[in-house]
Amino acid sequence: MVTDTHTLSRVQEHAKLLRYADRQALAYVMRINGDLTIIVQLWCASEDHQLRVSIGVDGSTDEVIGAAFADLNDESLALCLDELGVGQLLAEREAS
Repeated sequence: MVTDTHTLSRVQEHAKLLRYADRQALAYVMRINGDLTIIVQLWCASEDHQLRVSIGVDGSTDEVIGAAFADLNDESLALCLDELGVGQLLAEREAS
Protein backbone atom coordinates (compact mmCIF):
# COMPACT_ATOMS: atom_id res chain seq x y z
CA MET A 1 0.00 0.00 0.00
CA VAL A 2 1.31 3.43 -0.99
CA THR A 3 0.76 6.30 1.42
CA ASP A 4 0.64 9.73 -0.16
CA THR A 5 0.51 12.37 2.58
CA HIS A 6 -0.71 15.03 0.15
CA THR A 7 -3.64 12.83 -0.87
CA LEU A 8 -4.45 12.22 2.79
CA SER A 9 -4.41 15.94 3.54
CA ARG A 10 -6.69 16.63 0.55
CA VAL A 11 -9.19 14.16 1.95
CA GLN A 12 -9.30 16.27 5.09
CA GLU A 13 -9.38 19.64 3.31
CA HIS A 14 -10.31 19.38 -0.33
CA ALA A 15 -12.25 22.65 -0.66
CA LYS A 16 -12.08 26.18 0.66
CA LEU A 17 -14.62 28.96 0.66
CA LEU A 18 -12.74 32.18 -0.04
CA ARG A 19 -13.60 35.74 -1.14
CA TYR A 20 -12.75 37.42 -4.43
CA ALA A 21 -14.09 40.73 -5.78
CA ASP A 22 -16.79 40.94 -3.09
CA ARG A 23 -18.11 37.47 -3.85
CA GLN A 24 -17.65 33.96 -2.54
CA ALA A 25 -15.17 31.77 -4.36
CA LEU A 26 -15.21 28.01 -3.95
CA ALA A 27 -11.72 26.57 -4.50
CA TYR A 28 -11.04 22.84 -4.67
CA VAL A 29 -8.63 20.36 -6.22
CA MET A 30 -9.42 17.76 -8.86
CA ARG A 31 -7.64 15.76 -11.53
CA ILE A 32 -7.93 16.88 -15.12
CA ASN A 33 -6.29 14.57 -17.66
CA GLY A 34 -4.23 13.05 -14.86
CA ASP A 35 -2.90 16.37 -13.55
CA LEU A 36 -3.89 17.75 -10.15
CA THR A 37 -5.51 21.14 -10.74
CA ILE A 38 -6.97 23.87 -8.55
CA ILE A 39 -10.50 24.83 -9.60
CA VAL A 40 -12.14 28.09 -8.54
CA GLN A 41 -15.87 28.67 -9.02
CA LEU A 42 -17.31 32.19 -8.90
CA TRP A 43 -20.92 33.26 -9.29
CA CYS A 44 -21.62 35.54 -12.25
CA ALA A 45 -24.89 37.28 -11.38
CA SER A 46 -25.65 38.71 -14.82
CA GLU A 47 -25.47 35.28 -16.44
CA ASP A 48 -26.98 33.47 -13.45
CA HIS A 49 -24.36 30.74 -13.40
CA GLN A 50 -20.89 29.98 -12.12
CA LEU A 51 -17.67 30.86 -13.84
CA ARG A 52 -15.12 28.07 -13.41
CA VAL A 53 -11.40 28.83 -13.55
CA SER A 54 -8.79 26.07 -13.56
CA ILE A 55 -5.34 26.84 -12.19
CA GLY A 56 -2.47 24.52 -12.95
CA VAL A 57 1.15 24.64 -13.97
CA ASP A 58 2.38 22.43 -16.78
CA GLY A 59 4.85 19.89 -15.48
CA SER A 60 4.15 20.60 -11.82
CA THR A 61 3.91 17.75 -9.37
CA ASP A 62 1.03 16.88 -7.08
CA GLU A 63 3.15 18.15 -4.20
CA VAL A 64 3.54 21.60 -5.77
CA ILE A 65 -0.18 21.93 -6.54
CA GLY A 66 -1.06 20.52 -3.11
CA ALA A 67 1.19 23.05 -1.39
CA ALA A 68 -0.25 25.89 -3.49
CA PHE A 69 -3.76 24.83 -2.52
CA ALA A 70 -2.81 24.55 1.15
CA ASP A 71 -1.39 28.09 1.05
CA LEU A 72 -4.34 29.52 -0.90
CA ASN A 73 -6.09 32.38 0.90
CA ASP A 74 -8.14 35.43 -0.12
CA GLU A 75 -5.05 37.49 -0.95
CA SER A 76 -3.18 34.86 -2.96
CA LEU A 77 -6.39 33.96 -4.81
CA ALA A 78 -6.92 37.63 -5.71
CA LEU A 79 -3.34 37.93 -7.01
CA CYS A 80 -3.71 34.83 -9.17
CA LEU A 81 -7.16 35.64 -10.56
CA ASP A 82 -6.23 39.28 -11.22
CA GLU A 83 -3.16 38.12 -13.14
CA LEU A 84 -5.40 35.85 -15.23
CA GLY A 85 -7.83 38.73 -15.92
CA VAL A 86 -10.77 37.12 -14.14
CA GLY A 87 -11.79 40.32 -12.34
CA GLN A 88 -11.97 42.24 -15.61
CA LEU A 89 -13.89 39.39 -17.27
CA LEU A 90 -16.45 39.34 -14.46
CA ALA A 91 -16.80 43.14 -14.56
CA GLU A 92 -17.38 43.08 -18.33
CA ARG A 93 -19.94 40.30 -18.12
CA GLU A 94 -21.81 41.92 -15.26
CA ALA A 95 -21.80 45.33 -16.97
CA SER A 96 -23.65 43.94 -20.01
